[in-house]
Amino acid sequence: MDTIEATIKNAGWGKRKAMQMQIDLIASSFLNEEKLLAVGASIPNPTEQVYITNQRIIVHKIISSWKGTKTEIFLSDIKSVKIVTKLSQYSKLEIVTTNDCILIERIPLDILQEIKRIIDELLNQRVQDDSSLEQAPDQITVVCPGCGAVNIKQVGKVNFREYCDTSL
Repeated sequence: MDTIEATIKNAGWGKRKAMQMQIDLIASSFLNEEKLLAVGASIPNPTEQVYITNQRIIVHKIISSWKGTKTEIFLSDIKSVKIVTKLSQYSKLEIVTTNDCILIERIPLDILQEIKRIIDELLNQRVQDDSSLEQAPDQITVVCPGCGAVNIKQVGKVNFREYCDTSL
């Protein structure tokens, strides 16, 4: 699924061009070798936006025409990512970092599922590529089935994630 195209389309009449301009503005601030992989925005008003790149996640919340917040999350700071669904077609993306929990609300579920898939793929790739993760021979790296966080645990020992209380 092309989340960028879907997000622009979901912005609605009169907002599509503004959404494209917002994507271009965020992309103009990218770091070296950074590539845009996915975009999601709240609907019906795209005031909460999330941009996924190969290096970080950018969360942009528009408060008014002159005021907004922009939060940058580097992949190494992410502890877990999960989708919180309600009884509607819109859901929340919850990103837990080393020192914060960020929520992006009212994003279509199909876009969120693709965004989470991409983030999970990036996090798994980071763990495989990260030679700084030192583990003893009797330890393994596991991905939590409850919240998606990457953990190191001893072989044969059952651990529980504090965040989601899932057994590993």
